[in-house]
Amino acid sequence: MSGVARVHPGCALGLSLTLLVGCREPDPPLLVAKPGCGIEDGLIDNLRVKARGDFPDGSGTEVRLSGGTQTLAWGDRPVVGVTVEGLFGGAVEAVGRTARLHEDGDIPVYFARVDGLCPVDDDDAAPREAVAAAVGPLGDVVLAGGSGVLGSPRDDVLHLHDEEGTLRVLPGRLPVPVVGQSVHAIDERRFLMVGGAASDGQVRAEVVLIDLDDDDAPVGEPVPVPVSIEQGPARAHHAAAVSPGGTVLLAGGCQRVDAALGCPTESESDPHVDGPAVLGTSLWIDPHDGLDFGPGPALEVPRFGATLMFARDGVAFLAGGRDALGVPVHVVERRRPGDSVFGVYGAPDPSAPIDTTPVVGSALLEGGVVVLVLEDGRVLWVNERGRGEFPGWCDGTGPCFDLVAPRRGVIALPGERVLIDGIVLPVGSVGLDG
Repeated sequence: MSGVARVHPGCALGLSLTLLVGCREPDPPLLVAKPGCGIEDGLIDNLRVKARGDFPDGSGTEVRLSGGTQTLAWGDRPVVGVTVEGLFGGAVEAVGRTARLHEDGDIPVYFARVDGLCPVDDDDAAPREAVAAAVGPLGDVVLAGGSGVLGSPRDDVLHLHDEEGTLRVLPGRLPVPVVGQSVHAIDERRFLMVGGAASDGQVRAEVVLIDLDDDDAPVGEPVPVPVSIEQGPARAHHAAAVSPGGTVLLAGGCQRVDAALGCPTESESDPHVDGPAVLGTSLWIDPHDGLDFGPGPALEVPRFGATLMFARDGVAFLAGGRDALGVPVHVVERRRPGDSVFGVYGAPDPSAPIDTTPVVGSALLEGGVVVLVLEDGRVLWVNERGRGEFPGWCDGTGPCFDLVAPRRGVIALPGERVLIDGIVLPVGSVGLDG
């Protein structure tokens, strides 16, 4: 496979560019530059175009051009997009990325200054937090529920497409305002919202289908979860993720909430009133042929507010959260395909003192390395053979976080790296693998 890049003067960036995807000869799609904030005319005078995907850099995957036509000959590499760096001389002034490649129509390239962020335009969307969000394979982003500025739950659903950049409120409303819910992409333009706690304190035993192809009524009616009370039809503040096979797994959570709409601790719960706890259970949802619900693997450490992550081979990892007493959990669990239970991962030392610092972020890297970020700024690693703390992170010789935060943005990157609130941590540099 190859791509042809052609550059000529013009447009807001001073450059425009076309890319031929595959071997099509006529009418290649056009890479359209969409400048973000802080991009002025004359800022860029040449481009560096790179094929992007899960492969090392090599011949044919990068070209540098300020005019004319050149070819990106990436062969059979699994190219999923293109990164375009805007340079003035040799200095990178702006970076643009395609969300994906396709063979017809315009392909937007969003440019922003290096290390810069630009706000998203919104369509009267009210501020909120604790919102649940999911990204579809075609670039659709759906956000549902959450709490407003005064802490009250919301019942609206928002939609953003990465080729438009405008956040809009979808027609229709959720059955009730909710917090503690989860949202999942189940096919190209359909999403599923699961559970959550309403403002009256009721935890919802239902799912809501959000269909972006339905212009009139994209937010569907609630569908009850038809499983026994022991299997946990009602859940809030659960961990959830979509497996590589497309099924949704919910893990832990609670089926009753306190006055602040959070999960109560064991001392605050009454089993005669609340019924069986769902903290140690999980639930599968199969959206392939209608909606099919069934019990999932049991958890080793019952918990709520955790993070569930799937590796490409279908292995699931559960990290963080709090146990039935409200104590932060540092135990990582793993479930292989076909297993009926989760198991403890990382060979924790039973003689080590219990660390009760909350886990505020986690990520899964290739090879089974789980990265945990603690509230006090420490960063831990866990693999199959053990666990430890990244040296030099908070001892004065390396970067550290100055402020305690209730949540950290943690993103796994290619090349054994993890991005933590804008700081890139090279996991491979300390010799860790699965």
